[in-house]
Amino acid sequence: TTPGTPIVSVRLVFRAGAVDDPKGKEGLTALTTRLLTEGGTKSLSAGELNDALFPMAGELESDTDKEFTVVSGRVHQERFDRFLEIFADTLTAPRLDPKEFERLKTEQLNAIRNRLRSENDEELGKITLDALLYDGHPYRHANVGTETGLNAITLDDVAAQWKRVFTKSRLVVGVAGAADEALGGRVVAALKALPDTGAPLVAIPAAAETKNQTV
Repeated sequence: TTPGTPIVSVRLVFRAGAVDDPKGKEGLTALTTRLLTEGGTKSLSAGELNDALFPMAGELESDTDKEFTVVSGRVHQERFDRFLEIFADTLTAPRLDPKEFERLKTEQLNAIRNRLRSENDEELGKITLDALLYDGHPYRHANVGTETGLNAITLDDVAAQWKRVFTKSRLVVGVAGAADEALGGRVVAALKALPDTGAPLVAIPAAAETKNQTV
């Protein structure tokens, strides 16, 4: 507990990232994460999800990296009960709405076609360097995916990936702020519907030795 703060922060870290993308479907983990956290729940559409969070000033964010996906939430302690219900439902009872799937997939494609290629030379350079340094390695492709990979992804792929990698065996739960051990236990209990296990962790090999380097 942090004395004096009325805010509860929850942070879930899944050992699931771009390395878990199947070959030919690069970007699947990132797209799955977004559909879970932005696409609504069985009881709330995407719009209703935003409408429910807004008056309680609740924050729900997610990010997918190479090996980890973080889902975080933040809300005033007086609103925590309802917030936790919504927060848990995004992961345990997502809506998997076809329209939201297409919307978020298009956003991810546009991030590659427009923002990355035309507006962010620095990030494009980093991704190109990764592709060169990690040829044939799970780190090779960008976390957001590739055009070819994203175009190949279906809603069924997302549903399968959700069950494969968003599991209790891959999860670490953290709480902070106006929180204690009992509240942490409530977060764990709210996520009990997650599968216990799924796909095995991806073995990360050492990167190939790069020759002819200039220092």
